[in-house]
Amino acid sequence: MYKFSIIIPTYNVKREFFAECIDSIKRQTYENFEAIIVDDGSEEQFKKFYEDFIKDDKRFCIINQSNKGVSLARNNGVKKSTGDYIIFIDGDDYIENNLLSKMRELIDMYNKCDIILFEHFGWNSNEKKYVKLIEDNEKYILIQQLMDENNWLDKGNELKHFGSIWNKCYRREYLCKNNIELVANIKYSEDVLYSIKALYMTNNIIYTNYELYHYRTYGESTFDRFNDKADSNFIDFIIQLKSILIELNL
Repeated sequence: MYKFSIIIPTYNVKREFFAECIDSIKRQTYENFEAIIVDDGSEEQFKKFYEDFIKDDKRFCIINQSNKGVSLARNNGVKKSTGDYIIFIDGDDYIENNLLSKMRELIDMYNKCDIILFEHFGWNSNEKKYVKLIEDNEKYILIQQLMDENNWLDKGNELKHFGSIWNKCYRREYLCKNNIELVANIKYSEDVLYSIKALYMTNNIIYTNYELYHYRTYGESTFDRFNDKADSNFIDFIIQLKSILIELNL
């Protein structure tokens, strides 16, 4: 029976959004999971609310760290995790109640795949639902698109969500064995660097267009928080991107 580790980075997340996030996890039809909230130095009023909100459910725990950024928060969550598979959820987003059951179904169907990609609401709800194994040529095309920095200058580019960390389920042993972590101190599209490395190092990737994640676009989400600073942080992103490409011989 597979165990899932759900990692939720938080930083002064609004109470109503945090509550909706946690409630969506509690409503999962597949119940064998742990939820690790990593608080990145929130104000005391927020910390107390988070602690009070989860105190009656032993599947939830909180790790506190000084304000070190979302990348280290996620890395610390992985280190604390004990599950077979890992899913990242931003503290102001929420998920469908069948996300974990759908992941378990696909893991059984495809014999312990390393990564499962799924969709978020608002992508293309009218398309017929399907599941497929990602072929090598499809994987390399996707990675090539993610490597093109020109795509990251376009705020409306849908590729940003394929490079996101929150629309994937990862086999924990695969991440740890290959030392796949987020790069610290990157405040622009840190998910993309992680996704390129994670996708590149396996041929066991499943994609489904089932919409299982609700991503907020109101401008304060973890993923969007730094976009106003893109001019200064974009250079750091490109430097790290080039470093990863050299590491992977791409």
